[in-house]
Amino acid sequence: MKLTPTLGENRYGGAQPQIEVRSTKDIKPRAFRACLHTLAARAELESPAQERWFVQIEVVSDVLGYLYLELMDGTPAEAERGVAFLKAIVGGQGA
Repeated sequence: MKLTPTLGENRYGGAQPQIEVRSTKDIKPRAFRACLHTLAARAELESPAQERWFVQIEVVSDVLGYLYLELMDGTPAEAERGVAFLKAIVGGQGA
């Protein structure tokens, strides 16, 4: 599993901290979705209490998905905190 945190863009052009989740084709689709849900649960549980973002997932295919933060204010500072948080969540699991 390859986890890549980045600052993407939402459909409205705003900042969107996200983790691109890529898997190999040998993982079963349900297992891949379970990994996304597990990652989202961890992000929910570890989100700082003062942050008001929403943790979301998007399944693009059987091997590609995203965990992203839907920001409450959308400020550059909130986006930076979100990316830093996602990098911490990924830890040594990335690339």
